[in-house]
Amino acid sequence: MGAWKSRGLRYSEEAGHGVTREVRVAGAGLEDVNGVYTLAREFAGAEMFEKDGGGSPLGKVYIRRQAEGMPGDWVITLSADADSVRSEHLYRRTEVRKEQVFPPLLGWKPCTAADGVLERHVDQLSKGLPKLEYHNVMAERGRGLMSPLEEWDQQDTSSSLEVCVVGASNIPDSYASKLHCTFQVPGKDEIMESGAVANSTDPVWRFKAPLKSWRHPDPLQFTVFANSNIKIGETTLDYTAFRETGFVGKLPLSLFGSDDPNATVNVCVTRPGQLIPGVDVVLKKELDAKIGIEVAIESKTSLSIVKIAEGGLIDRWNGDHPEQRIHLRDIITEIDGTRGTCYDLLSRLAVQDEPRTIQIKVQRASRVEA
Repeated sequence: MGAWKSRGLRYSEEAGHGVTREVRVAGAGLEDVNGVYTLAREFAGAEMFEKDGGGSPLGKVYIRRQAEGMPGDWVITLSADADSVRSEHLYRRTEVRKEQVFPPLLGWKPCTAADGVLERHVDQLSKGLPKLEYHNVMAERGRGLMSPLEEWDQQDTSSSLEVCVVGASNIPDSYASKLHCTFQVPGKDEIMESGAVANSTDPVWRFKAPLKSWRHPDPLQFTVFANSNIKIGETTLDYTAFRETGFVGKLPLSLFGSDDPNATVNVCVTRPGQLIPGVDVVLKKELDAKIGIEVAIESKTSLSIVKIAEGGLIDRWNGDHPEQRIHLRDIITEIDGTRGTCYDLLSRLAVQDEPRTIQIKVQRASRVEA
């Protein structure tokens, strides 16, 4: 095929190597849809991505543009070609520009029984909304070059694996005077220990350090102590939870002497080159609706959220998405596909077109300084 262009970059097959774009799907209610899709072939003037089900009931799943004249622009489907088989469509994304030749990242909606979807799929589909991410994977003809994740797996050292313990929530009342937290690889001698803070049901440590003894695919163990050596509870974070995009959020804390399920520890784990994991927010702005935030300039290319107004779209997002809540000090890095200066972002926030869909990329404020 010679050389081909993709998203402003040019790669040559004739040179014996190139780049394959992979699409990672997460958040789908039908679990077998989630996973990594590789570029398969051109379809209807666009690209089609394919996921081999590997023995799953779905078999092969495709992401592709729908044939001209059919409702919807892009589909995640079991059908490789025949759009007449609408029952095989799982998710679709409408209102996409015709010139867009790669799948949209956000805005996917589940197909319904009215679309002809098989009844056994309908309930599962409705339980999630897929989100797509792109990865460029180097591949050399004759022998494969490792992807960045595979290279990371093969590294012998993890001196740059950053682990941060932000705090904990719903710690049981006790007579202890101080609380602290440790993290380590289970069974290894290196133990990183936060400073002690006053006893509280919601202690805050904001402790960050590299864990040099970590090796692929070690899990991480977090333990909360009262006073100097009384274990309150512990939890484990599996490698798969932070391998691809890092991890930030709350982990359930298994308490010693209590079966209270509400105790958690808030952590952030990133490997070299990873950004702090963030949230892709999709807001449906109707007539007279307010986004409901106040922002301040965080850097030349980002905005910091300093106030969330009650009843605004962000406040409603937090109520509808408890696992993806937006917090004060979280950082806005992109709006409606626009990255640029902080003033570019401010101008996008000020757009008054109604109604419209607003897509905001938010980076967590768990980028805590040690």
